Amino acid sequence: LKTFFSKNSYFNFHLSEKEFVSLIEETIKKYHFDEISFETIFFLNTIPNKLMDTTHTEFVLHNVESLFLKELSNDFNSLSLKIAFFIESIKTKFLEKKLSNMLYRKNIFAVTLTEEDKKVYIKKFSFLENKIIMNHNHIYIDKKLKHKRLDNNEYFLFPGSLTFPPNKQGILWLLNEYEKCSLNVPIYITGAITEKIKNDFFF
Repeated sequence: LKTFFSKNSYFNFHLSEKEFVSLIEETIKKYHFDEISFETIFFLNTIPNKLMDTTHTEFVLHNVESLFLKELSNDFNSLSLKIAFFIESIKTKFLEKKLSNMLYRKNIFAVTLTEEDKKVYIKKFSFLENKIIMNHNHIYIDKKLKHKRLDNNEYFLFPGSLTFPPNKQGILWLLNEYEKCSLNVPIYITGAITEKIKNDFFF
């Protein structure tokens, strides 16, 4: 509700909690990092400028979050949720545009995983091509993916790869919590997995 009735995006609130920002700031000051890599560009809106000016900062771009929120808006049957996610997508789009302009600063760079992602960010947010670092994952999908509900029932979707250890650890933790809470919500995992990892989920 705090987000819905504010002109600010969810990401303003999510990454600007005082305790969280203080922890990041104190950690950077304590260890005197020369280079910092963040998993989202939205950190640019919360980290003090004086710290940014003293480090080489990179932001790994995974999603165009405003587009993702718009897809979620189309996905829900509830009119109130459609409206809420659509409004949030617009607020997030403005925030993304504002933050992308900060890439003009000499020590801030964006990181993408494919040439296609790079083109999207240059087109949608006017990123400077020479400020985008390519960390290629050599994955290319030639069909557009759309987020779509499998049915009208509630479920938990996890699109991450379980070959990435933190993802696997997180899902194992979640399953353990499900048992404690007696939740009856199915979990769909759409990321990569191996037979060896599958065996870790047979308790």
